[in-house]
Amino acid sequence: MVTIKEAAHLTRLSRKAIRHYESIGLIETCRNDAGYRLFSADTLSRLRKIRYYKNLGFPLDKIKDLLDAPESVVMDAMEHHIALLEDEIKETRLAVEAMEAVLSAEREDDSIRKTGLAIIALDLQNDLMAGGSLACNRILKILPPLSDLFIKARA
Repeated sequence: MVTIKEAAHLTRLSRKAIRHYESIGLIETCRNDAGYRLFSADTLSRLRKIRYYKNLGFPLDKIKDLLDAPESVVMDAMEHHIALLEDEIKETRLAVEAMEAVLSAEREDDSIRKTGLAIIALDLQNDLMAGGSLACNRILKILPPLSDLFIKARA
C-alpha cells in the first residue's frame, strides 16, 4: 500500500487527477488511521490503465466502461475511436485547406492591387518625364481616380 504522493509518482498522474478519479468512482481507495488514502497494487494498475486510455483520447465516462470490460469490448471501442479520430483529422484537413485558400486568395488579391498601383505609378512617371510636365487639365483628370485607387488599395 502506498500514499497518494507515491501513487502519483508511480503512475505519472497528478494528485488532483487521482482524487478526481476517486470522486467519480473510477478507483477505490482505503484510508489509514490518520485518514490518508492508501493505494493497493491493483489500484495502481487501474490508474495506469486510466492514464493509458486518457492518452488515447477516451473521455472519462468511456474509460469507466472500459476498465472492467472484456478484451473484445475494448478492441471494439478502440476501432470506433479510431474512426472518430479519422473523421476529426478529415475535418481538420478541410479547415486547413479552407484557410489556405482564403490566405492564397488574399495574397493574390493583394498582389493584383499592388500590380495595378505599380502600373499607374509607372504611367504617371512616364507622362511626367515624356512631356516635362503634364498640363493642368491632365493632372486634374488623373488625381481623383488615382486618389480613389489608393484609398481602395489601403482598404
